[in-house]
Amino acid sequence: MAQDKIKKERQRLVLCRLMVDMMRTVHGAYAPVSEPFGTRIETFFIGLCVAIGDMDGKPFSVAKIAAYMHVPRTTVIRRLEQLQSWGLIKGCSTLYTESVKQQ
Repeated sequence: MAQDKIKKERQRLVLCRLMVDMMRTVHGAYAPVSEPFGTRIETFFIGLCVAIGDMDGKPFSVAKIAAYMHVPRTTVIRRLEQLQSWGLIKGCSTLYTESVKQQ
């Protein structure tokens, strides 16, 4: 049986490399030096949800992030607490926004 060729293999390879490079860049820019890269990827994706809501002018709640990311609310809460401890986001009542505005 011949190996099936992956559809749009080249484009998928480019996207995969882009995703890894972007997450490494985000990790290098925002995570404490002591934080290993691979263990905090989920945290950064949750942080990206906060950034999306903030930039759209519609901050996300814990429930909205959980639904958007398809993860349990308890996981979202833990990840948001981690981002707050790093000073990257702030919670305002039940909504979360970026702590530092990018120019």
